[in-house]
Amino acid sequence: MDKIINKFKEDIENVEIPIDELDAIIQKEIFRDVRRGRRSKQFLYSIATAIIFFVLLLGSGYVSPTMADVLSKIPFINSVLPFTDAGLEAADEKGLVKSIGQTVDQNGISMTVTDVYYDHSRLEIGYSIPFKEKDPETMKQYKTLGIAKADIKVDSQEVGYSILSTLENDYITGTITIEDNDLPKSKDKVNLFIDVTEVLNKKGHWKFQLTASKAEQNTVIHLEKTVTTKDYTFTIESIKLTPSSTKMDYTFSVPSNNDDFNEQALEFNIITDTGEAVDTIKKDMIFIENIDNRKQFKSKVLFEPIQNVGSLTITPIIKNPEGEDEILEDLELEMRIHE
Repeated sequence: MDKIINKFKEDIENVEIPIDELDAIIQKEIFRDVRRGRRSKQFLYSIATAIIFFVLLLGSGYVSPTMADVLSKIPFINSVLPFTDAGLEAADEKGLVKSIGQTVDQNGISMTVTDVYYDHSRLEIGYSIPFKEKDPETMKQYKTLGIAKADIKVDSQEVGYSILSTLENDYITGTITIEDNDLPKSKDKVNLFIDVTEVLNKKGHWKFQLTASKAEQNTVIHLEKTVTTKDYTFTIESIKLTPSSTKMDYTFSVPSNNDDFNEQALEFNIITDTGEAVDTIKKDMIFIENIDNRKQFKSKVLFEPIQNVGSLTITPIIKNPEGEDEILEDLELEMRIHE
């Protein structure tokens, strides 16, 4: 055994590492760790892991299936979702984000579906596209940086979706979010068909087929709680707890003649019974109705996931006519959480 270990050490020491490539890997990992706000000890561990695996990969002409599986899970190789928001990061730390790694090449563009996550509140798909263009003038020619159009089906049914993308180093990375209203309510596994028909100004068919399994965790649902003041009515219709989010469905209404109200600026403070703030991940589309001389706004908000919490205190925040935040303490609601 000692001879094997010594031989392994000698092989590692004799591997010539291309410094430029190694530096690029480290810089990319630094960039992502800054985004995630990791502590320095964890950050150094990530870099050390990156270097070790890079050396092993270069020093071996053969990668076993087990090693290939390990390499596929290293963040800077093919993972997107855990770097998207705190909720997906938390789900990934529990092993709930599934690696996919399907790549389609067409019209000179290589697109990879990297990973997928599915729970009672969200269905998210990560993707990446190599992209080395840096010239600002050339960049202006692209009407959308990443996926511009796609046809997506869940269990053979067309669904609505939204796409967010960003440019990191030499990759466009992004997420495809399936609209919540189109998610099956009772299925634990769904089949996804994605046909990207336009990307980076080029038309084609980048087709992907994959399955997504719902994360196993009880969902806590609290139904309808309302508070009303002279000018406002705030209703929490449900709160769902999943490994990736705390999802709130709400209704907020104002008098029809209140033209100063900006529904897009409506925010919420959420504080746990331990005094911790729960940050917003993202807001959904707002639907507006006129009912009985009032304007009613219905939407959903995803907040960070919570654990071991007894209750949540939720307070709406609006913008006053001067554009300043106004906390509506009279509309504060407390929701008991039973896990």
